[in-house]
Amino acid sequence: VRTIDTGGAGPVSGLLEAVRMVKEERCNAVAVVAGDAVSSLEGPEFLRRADQGCQDPENSLPSPCIPHGYDQVAQWLLKQGGISRKQLAMVSVLMSRQAARHPEALTRRAHSLEEVLKSRRIAPATNLLECARRADGGAAIIVASSSFMDDYIGHDSVSSQDGDANPKLGPVAAGGGIVILGGGEASGPLYPPGTIDESMFSCEAASRSAFSEAQLVPEDIQWFGLYDCYPVCFIRALEACGVTGKGQCGTWVEEMFRRTSTAYEPKDFPINTHGGLLAFGAPWEVPAMYNIIEACDQIRGTAGSRQVPSVRRALVYGNGGIFSHSAVAIL
Repeated sequence: VRTIDTGGAGPVSGLLEAVRMVKEERCNAVAVVAGDAVSSLEGPEFLRRADQGCQDPENSLPSPCIPHGYDQVAQWLLKQGGISRKQLAMVSVLMSRQAARHPEALTRRAHSLEEVLKSRRIAPATNLLECARRADGGAAIIVASSSFMDDYIGHDSVSSQDGDANPKLGPVAAGGGIVILGGGEASGPLYPPGTIDESMFSCEAASRSAFSEAQLVPEDIQWFGLYDCYPVCFIRALEACGVTGKGQCGTWVEEMFRRTSTAYEPKDFPINTHGGLLAFGAPWEVPAMYNIIEACDQIRGTAGSRQVPSVRRALVYGNGGIFSHSAVAIL
């Protein structure tokens, strides 16, 4: 048993560690498990635990520490001029529209932009509906050696001579499973620095490592699972993972907001089709696992009404702390 604590990046870190264990430590199969209980905590206890995990030694962040820490970054971005306050709020609307299509999402109907902007203020540039939605939950995946599967359980439909999968295999393995093509991790400061600048962000480095290992470029990806604990995290991920160019995130978000304002197809917005942390639900360090599972559903073509056509490759990104750690995997 190994415990990996990279905050919200943990499930993706765990996935990459499982790959290393299979490749380098001769493990046949590794279970990656994440679970947490947040919504069942009483408000004061939830706040105490959340503040305890992210308060800097100088206690410079007011409580609640996490939204105020992300809010500092949001205010910095707003001053840079690359995004507007309304565009930040549009991220929450977009995620609620996606979640409304998932039967297990906590958010059952789409928010309006007015609802987000008028929801209770948590920090200067962050309202309640722009915070990850508290939830209890868990999820697990298994990473296994293909040779172990063939030798001890049976061939899948791809590797068998007659094209038939061994009946002992589950539905995912029977179809050939999902291959992890590459991954990368990087770390930033443990707490938000006194002066916010580009040096504090680590997603760019993690993304570059993942693309390099997979020998792919952003244009090769058909679906993205991006960490969205707050709109500013999603905004940074868009640029870092190659969805948009430098300084284009605000315009891109507004275009997606317009495009999805009426009936739209999953292919029109192939990101976080389950609703992400803002709308599907966020049991603290579990949500990146939901990104991984949704990516697997998309690649297998089993996402139902959320299915993006012809998904061959997907990217998932997990973020820990307040931009303290980033983990990216390409499937």
